[in-house]
Amino acid sequence: MMKKILFALLLISIACTLLFSCTDKNVTSSLNSSGENTTQSVSEPTNFDYKNVPNGVLNWDEYDFPFPKPPASRFEMAGGDKTLFCYGMNKSTFDEYKSVLKKDGWQLVCSDTEGREDPDDAVYYSYIKGNQTINIVNQAFFDGDGGNHIRIGYIAGYAAERRSGGISKKDALPLIQAAIDADPDEYEQGKRAAIVVELHIPNAFEKAQMQIFTAYGENTTFGSFIIRRGYILRVFDGFSDVCVADIDHDGEYELISMFGWGSGIYRIQITAYKFKNPPEFSSLTEVVYPAYGNTWVPDGYLALKMVQINDTDIKILGGDYEENGEMKLTDDYGLLKVDGKKLVPANTEHFPIREWN
Repeated sequence: MMKKILFALLLISIACTLLFSCTDKNVTSSLNSSGENTTQSVSEPTNFDYKNVPNGVLNWDEYDFPFPKPPASRFEMAGGDKTLFCYGMNKSTFDEYKSVLKKDGWQLVCSDTEGREDPDDAVYYSYIKGNQTINIVNQAFFDGDGGNHIRIGYIAGYAAERRSGGISKKDALPLIQAAIDADPDEYEQGKRAAIVVELHIPNAFEKAQMQIFTAYGENTTFGSFIIRRGYILRVFDGFSDVCVADIDHDGEYELISMFGWGSGIYRIQITAYKFKNPPEFSSLTEVVYPAYGNTWVPDGYLALKMVQINDTDIKILGGDYEENGEMKLTDDYGLLKVDGKKLVPANTEHFPIREWN
């Protein structure tokens, strides 16, 4: 039961995040004389940049949104992770919108319908079209304050499997299924992963040869999986703020991820994933594992963000969330450093967080 709750929280985190919070300035692809990409390592170009839509009330017709228009009376973009609020909807109009999505080619891959008397009262929905994803938080069936709207998060389409040497989604699926079968909870028994989505994280493959996937099947999200050279690690991680850096200065890059989750107790979880050759394995086998990490519990919903300085240095900035959901980063907690097995900011004197074991 606990695993199902954690994965539900993880789905909320992914649904509210577009996964591009921290990027490296390095160019990871090149063009030959014919203008063709020689590395096959960049994402598919898209005609619409969701993150560049300004926050506030907007006119739908001024933007070329990549999904159908919901039957709402007012649209408002909010938050640093860009969530589209669609107000003035009810259960009937949301049911209508789900039919419109289906006709437009969007496939429902996950929703929290299990255990509900009315499956149409599900709160969380994930739809896939090609390599594009929309995650919908449904509040349309609630009356009064906080209801009568839906929230849409969009993740642009990628063809990251085109990378030279990378694993395709088709080849990743049996590895993911084997990882699920190796440690299923009571709700995953006998369920099969049917849809695999790769999360494109700049430089994760180019510098650390790691690829990150999410899998869906039978109204279930199976969480996230890191695959590197045939080895797979299943993780509870939202990958909402991600950097690739040599954080421990050993000459090898780590994948560093930070995300917040939880409602009763809000936690900010940070993890650095490495690869190594365990003595008990063949020298050619490299295992991905969480080498360093920490879990911080702030008083309230503190805003934290990683800012990459170079290949080894990451700065931690903090502040508050404004009413529109934007981060107001006013505090500099210094460079992220490794302390034993923990990740900690250099400036802890005024760090308004306690570690939670």
